[in-house]
Amino acid sequence: MILPEGLKPALKPLIEQIEQISKQIEMFDQLILQMARKTYPETQALMKVHGVGVLTAVTFVLTLGDKQRFGQSRDVGSYIGLRPRRDQSGSHDPQLGITKAGNGYLRSLLTECANHVLGPFAKTARSGGGD
Repeated sequence: MILPEGLKPALKPLIEQIEQISKQIEMFDQLILQMARKTYPETQALMKVHGVGVLTAVTFVLTLGDKQRFGQSRDVGSYIGLRPRRDQSGSHDPQLGITKAGNGYLRSLLTECANHVLGPFAKTARSGGGD
C-alpha cells in the first residue's frame, strides 16, 4: 500500500488494525458457516433462496426456536413484526405499516434480503437468472 510519507506514522497502525479486524471477521464468518452446517442443518434450505446468506438463515432459525410452536407459516411473520398494523373503524380499514414487534435485527436482515431479491440484483427470467 502506498502512503504519503507524512501520513505513514499516523495511518500505518490504523491500516494494520483494519487488516487484523478483517481477518477476525473472516474467521468468525467461517465459524458461523460451520455452525450452520453442523448444528443447524435447517439453515441450508433457507440459504438456497437467492439473496439469503448464512447470517440471515442462522438468525432466522435461532430467533424462531422451535418451529412447531407456529400453527401456520403466516404466524411467523406476525411473530417477527412483519404484519400490517390495524386501525379499523366502521368501514374504514386503512393500509398501515408493519407492527415492528419482535426481533428488529432479524427484521432488518430480512429487509436487506428482500431489497437484494427485488432490487438490481434480482434474478428474473429476463436476466437469465433463477435457481
